[in-house]
Amino acid sequence: MTRDVFGASGAPLIQGDGNYSVGLSAGESCGGYQMTSTATIHDSGYYAGYLGNGLSFQLVNSNIPATGPVLSGIQTGVALQTQIELDLSDQAQPASVTAGITVTMIQDHTGSAVNTAAPVTFTYNPTGVAIFINPQSSWSGNSIYDIHLSSAVLNLDGSPLQDANDLLFLTVLDPSQSNVIWQPVNAGAQSFAGTMSRIPVTGGSPVSLHIAPGSLPGYALVLVNSNPLTSPLRVSPQVILDANQRATQSMGAYGQPLSIEEIDAYSLSNQLMNTLSQSAQVTLPFQSQSGLLLNGTAPIRADTLSLWVLDETNHLWVKMPDSQVNTTNGNVTANISQFAVFALMGSAAMDAQSAFVFPDPWRPHGPHAGTGPGQTGTESAGMTFSSLPSQCRIKIYTLTGELVRELQHSDLGGQIGQEVWDGLTTHGEHAASGVYLWRVESASDSKNGKLMVIR
Repeated sequence: MTRDVFGASGAPLIQGDGNYSVGLSAGESCGGYQMTSTATIHDSGYYAGYLGNGLSFQLVNSNIPATGPVLSGIQTGVALQTQIELDLSDQAQPASVTAGITVTMIQDHTGSAVNTAAPVTFTYNPTGVAIFINPQSSWSGNSIYDIHLSSAVLNLDGSPLQDANDLLFLTVLDPSQSNVIWQPVNAGAQSFAGTMSRIPVTGGSPVSLHIAPGSLPGYALVLVNSNPLTSPLRVSPQVILDANQRATQSMGAYGQPLSIEEIDAYSLSNQLMNTLSQSAQVTLPFQSQSGLLLNGTAPIRADTLSLWVLDETNHLWVKMPDSQVNTTNGNVTANISQFAVFALMGSAAMDAQSAFVFPDPWRPHGPHAGTGPGQTGTESAGMTFSSLPSQCRIKIYTLTGELVRELQHSDLGGQIGQEVWDGLTTHGEHAASGVYLWRVESASDSKNGKLMVIR
């Protein structure tokens, strides 16, 4: 039996029993053939072409030297002069290398999605299988690149690359320019339609970090980690757990973080460089329903959210005083002077100035009695105090100052921001018709008002 032998010069592997016929033209070099079992080689005929390796043509390995981890399918921490190596399973036609491999910047240093061809040079030895890609000058800092290998890459037999491949990498931050860091790292690049199907999509709004030029002393890899309790970068999870426990002791059910982000910067030599010469701006997102969030134990009103920073020495969360809440966009922003561990936390709402009562007047037996809009209420529904602080007392007095009823309100045990007065006095009697005074008191605020009862 005669079989074709696929292989270049060197030592292609011949396996199994059988007779193999190899023809070489005069003057061509022939590497030795490696036998794994009994086989016979007959040198006959004429060789006028390439003998492939008999395997499917594919990318078998890639080497993107970097200092950072792979995040969301993207290799991070690539230096700006880095050479990238692609190893194929077979030799490629040199002309098809430049035709079938494209390098595109898909996110720039401002975090914006782009679609810009990167100027690169290819180095390829047709007798080998390794392709080397170099930037013509340098890669741009803090940018995501997509190396795309298509079926236009052909081996010497003319067979196309079996599978299209995409290699994504993020370069290190250039401190001379402004930079935006995203978590997930592909947040900006997802809007590039040509790459959407090739980048893992992460739901929800991203964490963002805006860094001014000159804030860091050198090229850096900035990592934002949303799981520091399970996959810490630097800080021990126990330090965070201790801080959570102390926050609960001081703030009760409200003292639990809604989210925690660990942010660290590393030099190219992997040295920590968390101190900033200029403040950076960090934005943490949140998702609320009707302006409310849940930290696992307490309903949190979105307008009470703020950013807290971890005091690693004392195992404490420290509230940052300049946090800005944007309830429309669903995020909290603050300026920071160093990279650290940050938490998004809420608190009990203490503002009583928005409190009001309805229906007023309360006329449960009048011609317009009912609980609909414009109606005057019912005995069973009573009067509702609304827009209350998270925890407060409601006191109802006669015009002469006699206490009629006192109610305790807590968002933890009832309706959020609302408490119902059933129209009864402290002794269980129906409050008589007339005008009454009311007062809402929280730990730091109060508001007075009037209401009318008509029976």
